[in-house]
Amino acid sequence: MELSLAAIVEQEVDIKPQLVGKLPGGLRIIEIKMIPQKVKVLSPEANGKKKVIDVITTPIYLESIYNDTMVV
Repeated sequence: MELSLAAIVEQEVDIKPQLVGKLPGGLRIIEIKMIPQKVKVLSPEANGKKKVIDVITTPIYLESIYNDTMVV
């Protein structure tokens, strides 16, 4: 049996939107606001350093957006 141990660290990371596709013609993104903007995660340390963690949303399909939209 092989056993590996690592210290667990808590860190606060940004949530990034996962945008898929393109907006319909004539539209453009002015602002994307994430609520909450950050979440706390627990992860193993990498060689004594904090690992960079990416937290992304479920896919947001841009082709289905035609006006100001809130995705829950």
